[in-house]
Amino acid sequence: MYERLIFATPLERDASRQLIHDNFPSAFIMYVPDAEADDFILDVNIPIDKCIFFRWAVSTLGPGSAMIYSCYTMSLELHDPPLWMIGELRRLLTE
Repeated sequence: MYERLIFATPLERDASRQLIHDNFPSAFIMYVPDAEADDFILDVNIPIDKCIFFRWAVSTLGPGSAMIYSCYTMSLELHDPPLWMIGELRRLLTE
């Protein structure tokens, strides 16, 4: 599973990096320079299914809010969710 995370501050980025590493030790996490904007970016590659990371990102509080709001691809998918995401959202709503 690959995801790009975008943060407003380096503190959020660094804290999220540590949180991801603590929960997914096999994750490959890379800082991405952003020369055109003032964003702080991480690329994350984890050998797990997207739905597992999504479930964690939705329910885990990151440095400022739920981690899902930093996930570029998954945030876009929330506008037109794939079937696996609809299933996860339904499951979360019924818990």
